[in-house]
Amino acid sequence: MAEFKPQFHLLRQIENKTTILAESNTHDADLATLALKCLEKVLPLHTSFSHTIRNITYTFLIEEPFVYFSISDEALENLEVLFFLKSVTKAFDQIVGHVTDLGFVENLSSHCFQGEFNMIFHQLLAPHAAGLEGPNMRREVLYRERSGSLDSLRGKRIGSVPLLGGGYLAIRLKMKKKEKE
Repeated sequence: MAEFKPQFHLLRQIENKTTILAESNTHDADLATLALKCLEKVLPLHTSFSHTIRNITYTFLIEEPFVYFSISDEALENLEVLFFLKSVTKAFDQIVGHVTDLGFVENLSSHCFQGEFNMIFHQLLAPHAAGLEGPNMRREVLYRERSGSLDSLRGKRIGSVPLLGGGYLAIRLKMKKKEKE
């Protein structure tokens, strides 16, 4: 089961273009300024990406028209962060629904979902959250959703395509087999 380890999450946000809709900052105000700079540099034509600098990982999950963003310690595995962000997306979809009205998206104000997401961020980061989310929220579901190829449940690329064959999960499985032998 996934445990989200709140001590490794430094900042979590939901954004629309350059408007922060909800955030949870556990450390300092400078992270919010840094997050705005990161938001301005979101890579186009991606559904997810991450970058690590000086032991801090910046992870983006993009589901148009929204961006889900996390700044975390590199000790937290990237798959754990993506699973957390995927959980935030599902919670956001439950609150807002599937957004097709562009007028609604354009009229969102800064931190307009902060009240709802204070509780949701807290619940998702609670040590028992993974067990309470039900069978469809386990980490294995995320592994099944990410094929590492260009096709996924939504027809978008969620993972990265390795340049030299074999993805991260394949390498990890090989390493585990070697450890057992």
